[in-house]
Amino acid sequence: MSTASTALKVNPEKVNPLLRPFDLTFLPDERARGKSHFQISFLFVSKERRDALNDLYAFCRLVDDISDETSIPAKERREALAAVRGWLDQPNSASNHSYWNRWAEEIRAFSIPVKSLKGIVDGVAIDCFDTPVTFQTWEDLNYYVQGVACCVGECVLAILGEHGARAEEHALWMGRTLQYLNILRDRDEDAARGRNYVPEEFLKTLPTEAAVRLELFRRAEDFYQRAEIFSWACLPGYLMTEIYFTGAKKYWLLGEARRLTKSQKIWSTLRGFLKFLIIRINLRRI
Repeated sequence: MSTASTALKVNPEKVNPLLRPFDLTFLPDERARGKSHFQISFLFVSKERRDALNDLYAFCRLVDDISDETSIPAKERREALAAVRGWLDQPNSASNHSYWNRWAEEIRAFSIPVKSLKGIVDGVAIDCFDTPVTFQTWEDLNYYVQGVACCVGECVLAILGEHGARAEEHALWMGRTLQYLNILRDRDEDAARGRNYVPEEFLKTLPTEAAVRLELFRRAEDFYQRAEIFSWACLPGYLMTEIYFTGAKKYWLLGEARRLTKSQKIWSTLRGFLKFLIIRINLRRI
Protein backbone atom coordinates (compact mmCIF):
# COMPACT_ATOMS: atom_id res chain seq x y z
CA MET A 1 0.00 0.00 0.00
CA SER A 2 1.35 3.46 -0.87
CA THR A 3 2.16 6.08 1.73
CA ALA A 4 -0.52 8.32 0.24
CA SER A 5 -3.17 5.62 0.59
CA THR A 6 -2.14 4.98 4.20
CA ALA A 7 -2.71 8.66 4.97
CA LEU A 8 -6.39 8.26 4.01
CA LYS A 9 -7.10 5.82 6.84
CA VAL A 10 -7.59 8.59 9.40
CA ASN A 11 -11.12 9.38 10.59
CA PRO A 12 -11.88 12.61 8.67
CA GLU A 13 -14.29 13.88 11.32
CA LYS A 14 -11.57 14.12 13.99
CA VAL A 15 -8.58 15.32 12.03
CA ASN A 16 -7.39 18.64 10.69
CA PRO A 17 -7.71 18.50 6.88
CA LEU A 18 -4.01 19.30 6.55
CA LEU A 19 -3.31 15.81 7.86
CA ARG A 20 -5.15 14.17 4.96
CA PRO A 21 -3.81 16.06 1.94
CA PHE A 22 -4.77 13.25 -0.48
CA ASP A 23 -8.44 13.23 0.48
CA LEU A 24 -10.59 14.00 -2.55
CA THR A 25 -12.30 16.85 -0.68
CA PHE A 26 -9.00 18.61 0.08
CA LEU A 27 -7.72 20.79 -2.77
CA PRO A 28 -4.27 22.32 -2.12
CA ASP A 29 -4.60 24.63 -5.14
CA GLU A 30 -7.89 26.09 -3.89
CA ARG A 31 -6.45 26.59 -0.41
CA ALA A 32 -3.42 28.46 -1.77
CA ARG A 33 -5.18 30.70 -4.29
CA GLY A 34 -4.43 34.40 -3.92
CA LYS A 35 -2.17 34.03 -0.88
CA SER A 36 1.23 34.75 -2.37
CA HIS A 37 3.21 37.87 -3.17
CA PHE A 38 4.76 36.13 -6.12
CA GLN A 39 1.71 34.83 -8.00
CA ILE A 40 1.36 38.19 -9.76
CA SER A 41 4.74 37.59 -11.43
CA PHE A 42 3.30 34.47 -13.10
CA LEU A 43 1.38 36.73 -15.49
CA PHE A 44 4.51 37.05 -17.62
CA VAL A 45 4.65 33.36 -18.62
CA SER A 46 2.47 31.08 -20.78
CA LYS A 47 -0.71 29.62 -19.29
CA GLU A 48 0.74 26.11 -19.25
CA ARG A 49 3.76 27.21 -17.26
CA ARG A 50 1.68 29.54 -15.10
CA ASP A 51 -0.62 26.66 -14.13
CA ALA A 52 2.39 24.56 -13.16
CA LEU A 53 3.85 27.44 -11.12
CA ASN A 54 0.55 27.84 -9.30
CA ASP A 55 0.51 24.12 -8.53
CA LEU A 56 4.10 24.30 -7.29
CA TYR A 57 3.10 27.16 -5.02
CA ALA A 58 0.14 25.10 -3.75
CA PHE A 59 2.53 22.22 -2.97
CA CYS A 60 4.91 24.54 -1.09
CA ARG A 61 2.06 26.20 0.74
CA LEU A 62 0.62 22.85 1.78
CA VAL A 63 3.81 21.47 3.34
CA ASP A 64 4.58 24.84 4.95
CA ASP A 65 1.08 25.04 6.46
CA ILE A 66 1.42 21.49 7.80
CA SER A 67 4.68 22.44 9.49
CA ASP A 68 3.28 25.72 10.86
CA GLU A 69 0.02 24.32 12.27
CA THR A 70 1.13 24.20 15.90
CA SER A 71 -2.35 23.17 17.06
CA ILE A 72 -1.47 19.73 15.64
CA PRO A 73 1.04 17.59 17.59
CA ALA A 74 4.49 17.68 16.00
CA LYS A 75 4.57 13.90 15.50
CA GLU A 76 1.36 13.99 13.44
CA ARG A 77 2.68 16.88 11.35
CA ARG A 78 5.87 14.96 10.61
CA GLU A 79 3.80 11.93 9.58
CA ALA A 80 1.74 14.08 7.19
CA LEU A 81 4.94 15.48 5.67
CA ALA A 82 6.32 11.95 5.36
CA ALA A 83 3.19 10.96 3.43
CA VAL A 84 3.72 13.83 0.97
CA ARG A 85 7.40 12.95 0.65
CA GLY A 86 6.47 9.31 0.04
CA TRP A 87 4.12 10.36 -2.76
CA LEU A 88 7.09 11.93 -4.54
CA ASP A 89 8.65 8.47 -4.91
CA GLN A 90 5.71 7.57 -7.13
CA PRO A 91 3.84 10.77 -8.05
CA ASN A 92 0.65 9.18 -9.38
CA SER A 93 -0.70 7.22 -6.43
CA ALA A 94 -3.52 9.64 -5.48
CA SER A 95 -5.84 8.44 -8.23
CA ASN A 96 -8.88 10.53 -9.20
CA HIS A 97 -7.62 13.57 -7.30
CA SER A 98 -7.74 16.64 -9.54
CA TYR A 99 -4.77 18.42 -7.96
CA TRP A 100 -2.37 15.55 -7.28
CA ASN A 101 -2.92 13.91 -10.68
CA ARG A 102 -2.36 17.21 -12.48
CA TRP A 103 0.70 18.01 -10.37
CA ALA A 104 2.19 14.57 -11.14
CA GLU A 105 1.81 15.24 -14.87
CA GLU A 106 3.43 18.67 -14.53
CA ILE A 107 6.39 17.21 -12.61
CA ARG A 108 7.01 14.86 -15.53
CA ALA A 109 6.25 17.36 -18.31
CA PHE A 110 8.62 20.04 -17.01
CA SER A 111 11.27 17.68 -15.60
CA ILE A 112 10.87 19.24 -12.16
CA PRO A 113 13.64 17.70 -10.02
CA VAL A 114 12.07 15.38 -7.46
CA LYS A 115 15.16 15.75 -5.26
CA SER A 116 14.37 19.47 -5.00
CA LEU A 117 10.72 18.78 -4.12
CA LYS A 118 11.89 16.38 -1.42
CA GLY A 119 14.33 19.05 -0.27
CA ILE A 120 11.40 21.42 0.25
CA VAL A 121 9.61 18.86 2.44
CA ASP A 122 12.78 18.10 4.39
CA GLY A 123 13.36 21.82 4.89
CA VAL A 124 9.98 22.60 6.44
CA ALA A 125 10.24 19.43 8.56
CA ILE A 126 13.02 21.15 10.53
CA ASP A 127 10.29 23.41 11.96
CA CYS A 128 8.18 20.42 12.93
CA PHE A 129 9.36 19.69 16.46
CA ASP A 130 8.17 20.72 19.91
CA THR A 131 11.55 22.22 20.83
CA PRO A 132 12.31 25.85 19.87
CA VAL A 133 13.86 26.34 16.43
CA THR A 134 17.28 28.00 16.64
CA PHE A 135 20.45 28.11 14.56
CA GLN A 136 23.99 28.49 15.83
CA THR A 137 25.64 30.00 12.76
CA TRP A 138 24.75 31.67 9.48
CA GLU A 139 25.96 28.50 7.73
CA ASP A 140 23.42 26.48 9.74
CA LEU A 141 20.70 28.89 8.70
CA ASN A 142 21.73 28.67 5.04
CA TYR A 143 21.45 24.86 5.21
CA TYR A 144 17.82 25.31 6.27
CA VAL A 145 17.28 27.97 3.60
CA GLN A 146 18.54 25.56 0.93
CA GLY A 147 15.46 23.39 1.43
CA VAL A 148 12.73 25.91 2.06
CA ALA A 149 13.83 28.44 -0.59
CA CYS A 150 16.67 27.44 -2.91
CA CYS A 151 15.04 24.11 -3.79
CA VAL A 152 11.87 26.06 -4.58
CA GLY A 153 13.88 28.23 -6.97
CA GLU A 154 15.26 25.16 -8.74
CA CYS A 155 11.70 23.91 -9.30
CA VAL A 156 10.54 27.31 -10.54
CA LEU A 157 13.38 27.53 -13.06
CA ALA A 158 12.69 23.97 -14.25
CA ILE A 159 9.11 24.95 -15.02
CA LEU A 160 10.41 27.99 -16.87
CA GLY A 161 12.70 25.78 -18.94
CA GLU A 162 16.03 26.30 -17.21
CA HIS A 163 18.09 23.36 -15.88
CA GLY A 164 21.71 22.71 -14.99
CA ALA A 165 24.46 24.34 -12.96
CA ARG A 166 23.67 27.96 -13.85
CA ALA A 167 20.04 27.52 -12.86
CA GLU A 168 21.06 25.97 -9.53
CA GLU A 169 23.50 28.82 -8.88
CA HIS A 170 20.81 31.41 -9.60
CA ALA A 171 18.31 29.55 -7.41
CA LEU A 172 20.85 29.44 -4.57
CA TRP A 173 21.32 33.21 -4.36
CA MET A 174 17.74 34.19 -5.17
CA GLY A 175 16.44 31.63 -2.68
CA ARG A 176 18.61 33.06 0.08
CA THR A 177 17.57 36.59 -0.85
CA LEU A 178 13.86 35.88 -0.62
CA GLN A 179 14.07 33.72 2.49
CA TYR A 180 16.07 36.28 4.43
CA LEU A 181 13.42 38.87 3.54
CA ASN A 182 10.77 36.39 4.66
CA ILE A 183 12.55 36.01 7.98
CA LEU A 184 12.66 39.80 8.29
CA ARG A 185 8.94 40.07 7.62
CA ASP A 186 7.89 37.25 9.97
CA ARG A 187 10.09 38.05 12.99
CA ASP A 188 7.21 38.59 15.43
CA GLU A 189 5.07 35.74 14.11
CA ASP A 190 7.99 33.30 14.30
CA ALA A 191 8.86 34.40 17.82
CA ALA A 192 5.30 33.59 18.93
CA ARG A 193 5.86 30.04 17.61
CA GLY A 194 9.16 29.64 19.42
CA ARG A 195 11.26 30.10 16.29
CA ASN A 196 14.26 32.34 15.93
CA TYR A 197 15.99 32.26 12.58
CA VAL A 198 18.70 34.76 13.49
CA PRO A 199 21.81 32.74 14.43
CA GLU A 200 23.06 32.66 17.99
CA GLU A 201 26.52 33.81 16.87
CA PHE A 202 25.01 37.14 15.83
CA LEU A 203 22.63 37.44 18.79
CA LYS A 204 25.58 37.04 21.16
CA THR A 205 26.67 40.53 20.08
CA LEU A 206 23.49 41.78 21.79
CA PRO A 207 22.11 43.71 18.81
CA THR A 208 18.98 45.82 19.02
CA GLU A 209 15.93 44.60 17.14
CA ALA A 210 16.54 47.33 14.57
CA ALA A 211 20.10 46.02 14.10
CA VAL A 212 18.81 42.46 13.65
CA ARG A 213 16.42 43.58 10.96
CA LEU A 214 19.10 45.66 9.24
CA GLU A 215 21.51 42.70 9.21
CA LEU A 216 18.91 40.42 7.60
CA PHE A 217 18.21 43.08 4.99
CA ARG A 218 21.91 43.69 4.35
CA ARG A 219 22.56 39.99 3.80
CA ALA A 220 19.55 39.74 1.48
CA GLU A 221 20.96 42.60 -0.60
CA ASP A 222 24.37 40.89 -0.71
CA PHE A 223 22.88 37.61 -1.92
CA TYR A 224 20.85 39.46 -4.52
CA GLN A 225 23.97 41.03 -5.99
CA ARG A 226 25.31 37.51 -6.62
CA ALA A 227 22.21 36.26 -8.41
CA GLU A 228 23.30 36.64 -12.03
CA ILE A 229 20.37 37.31 -14.34
CA PHE A 230 21.33 34.91 -17.10
CA SER A 231 18.10 34.47 -19.08
CA TRP A 232 14.50 35.62 -19.50
CA ALA A 233 13.49 32.64 -17.38
CA CYS A 234 14.74 34.67 -14.41
CA LEU A 235 12.09 37.34 -14.92
CA PRO A 236 9.33 36.00 -12.60
CA GLY A 237 11.80 35.53 -9.75
CA TYR A 238 13.26 38.97 -10.36
CA LEU A 239 9.79 40.54 -10.23
CA MET A 240 8.93 38.66 -7.06
CA THR A 241 12.15 39.87 -5.45
CA GLU A 242 11.34 43.45 -6.40
CA ILE A 243 8.01 43.09 -4.60
CA TYR A 244 9.73 41.68 -1.51
CA PHE A 245 12.33 44.46 -1.37
CA THR A 246 9.55 47.02 -1.68
CA GLY A 247 7.75 45.46 1.28
CA ALA A 248 10.96 45.29 3.28
CA LYS A 249 11.85 48.94 2.73
CA LYS A 250 8.33 50.20 3.31
CA TYR A 251 7.31 48.04 6.29
CA TRP A 252 9.46 45.15 7.48
CA LEU A 253 12.64 47.06 8.30
CA LEU A 254 10.49 49.23 10.57
CA GLY A 255 9.06 46.23 12.41
CA GLU A 256 5.71 46.22 10.61
CA ALA A 257 4.65 42.81 9.29
CA ARG A 258 2.25 44.32 6.76
CA ARG A 259 1.99 43.01 3.21
CA LEU A 260 1.73 45.15 0.13
CA THR A 261 -1.65 45.97 -1.35
CA LYS A 262 -2.53 44.73 -4.82
CA SER A 263 -1.84 48.15 -6.35
CA GLN A 264 1.55 48.33 -4.61
CA LYS A 265 2.42 44.89 -5.97
CA ILE A 266 1.45 45.95 -9.48
CA TRP A 267 3.60 49.09 -9.35
CA SER A 268 6.52 47.10 -7.92
CA THR A 269 6.13 44.55 -10.69
CA LEU A 270 6.13 47.21 -13.41
CA ARG A 271 9.15 48.92 -11.87
CA GLY A 272 10.93 45.57 -11.65
CA PHE A 273 10.16 44.79 -15.28
CA LEU A 274 11.71 48.07 -16.42
CA LYS A 275 14.81 47.42 -14.29
CA PHE A 276 15.09 43.91 -15.74
CA LEU A 277 14.94 45.27 -19.29
CA ILE A 278 17.70 47.77 -18.53
CA ILE A 279 19.91 45.05 -17.03
CA ARG A 280 19.37 42.74 -20.00
CA ILE A 281 20.15 45.54 -22.47
CA ASN A 282 23.33 46.42 -20.59
CA LEU A 283 24.42 42.76 -20.46
CA ARG A 284 24.08 42.50 -24.24
CA ARG A 285 26.32 45.55 -24.68
CA ILE A 286 29.14 44.01 -22.63
